[in-house]
Amino acid sequence: MLINYLFFSLQRSGQLDGPFRELHARFWENYFTLRLDEELQAVIQPWLAWRALVLASPIWYPDLSEDVRLKLLKFARKVLSVKRYDYQKVSQYIGGS
Repeated sequence: MLINYLFFSLQRSGQLDGPFRELHARFWENYFTLRLDEELQAVIQPWLAWRALVLASPIWYPDLSEDVRLKLLKFARKVLSVKRYDYQKVSQYIGGS
């Protein structure tokens, strides 16, 4: 579920915004309210990168725009380069502000 907010928002507006941004933030906030799992942000990067690569694949999503595909690839590369994933920095991970 987690990366779907980004995926659908990228297709809609080219960035994580609007209701998808709110749902993404609520997911993380609720998760951390219910679980004291501080390590998740230090180990989730490979999973997020893998999911982004699947979503960017023309085999699975042949009609995806090149812009969305490139932002997903940029997201994958960027999350693998950080020590801790910060759900509030998704815009930076896809190349935005």
